[in-house]
Amino acid sequence: MRILIATVATLLLAAPVLGQPADDPHHPKGSPATTQPASPGMMMGMMQGMKCPMMGGHAEGVLAFLNTELKITAAQTAAWEDFAKVYRAVAGSQTKAMAGGMMTDGAMGNGDAMAAKPLPERMAMHTQMMERRLASAKKMQAAIQPLYASLDAKQKKTADELLPMVMMMAAM
Repeated sequence: MRILIATVATLLLAAPVLGQPADDPHHPKGSPATTQPASPGMMMGMMQGMKCPMMGGHAEGVLAFLNTELKITAAQTAAWEDFAKVYRAVAGSQTKAMAGGMMTDGAMGNGDAMAAKPLPERMAMHTQMMERRLASAKKMQAAIQPLYASLDAKQKKTADELLPMVMMMAAM
């Protein structure tokens, strides 16, 4: 599973490269067809099609994996359930936002619509998206603190290795 998490992280980091057009013999290098960067809308469209195991559709699998790897005890069950409830909500809300094009009007999922908006409006949309991410991160932080406090030293070491990637992906 750690390999899967590393692979997903690598793919997300490589997404800008993957979004670039391939060399095309019909369009010589330097032509507009080979030099256009991926637009934000294009990137969001690519991300919408991804089935990320950390997002809502696979939250139960991620939680089962974490529960097993952390070796949650009966005494830790209440803290675990509180964390899992928040994780499900955050991952589900992020999946819902992705399905809706990130923004209520769907502009982030549509490169043309986004590019047509004036810069101040795009910045306002970006700020709203970042505020939602910050709110999600704060919810995750509040949920992880009691769980982490209940873990023994070995469990904390495992949590230190696994949870940062899972938390980042859930909040994206």
